[in-house]
Amino acid sequence: MGRVLSKEEVKAEARALNELKKVSKQVEKTMALLGNCVSLDQRWVAEARTDLQKGFMCAERAITKPDNF
Repeated sequence: MGRVLSKEEVKAEARALNELKKVSKQVEKTMALLGNCVSLDQRWVAEARTDLQKGFMCAERAITKPDNF
């Protein structure tokens, strides 16, 4: 069983998760722009996309604290 959160903690975590999702949507749009720019080295764009996706996933898991693998 997980820890019990106060109402304030629940609200703070919800705000953090909502902000994270908002920022990730903007980053996704920016990465799409980079992906459409043929003059860029798309290998590095793909690498950046993967690393950013992993970073956002890790941040979300830090907030939601899932108990599964």
